[in-house]
Amino acid sequence: MGPTPEQVAEERRCRRRVRFLVDLTAACLMQDATMSLGEAVRMVQSLRGAVLQLFPGSGPTFDLVVRPRFERILAERWGVTYASLGD
Repeated sequence: MGPTPEQVAEERRCRRRVRFLVDLTAACLMQDATMSLGEAVRMVQSLRGAVLQLFPGSGPTFDLVVRPRFERILAERWGVTYASLGD
């Protein structure tokens, strides 16, 4: 038996929330001229934690799909290497 309509709707809500959080975090990193590199790294780490709360066990997926986007932003904005986000 497959998921119930309520479960499907809840997963859609969580996916939209993740998309919103990812886009919002990216926008903040790119637009906040006063943000330090340390604050940026903590923001990405907090985003990862929020995604893991919504989708437990999704750490590898986050690291494969979302993390490269933020590594590029940090590299472009602060000139840091891709290893700067830590785990």
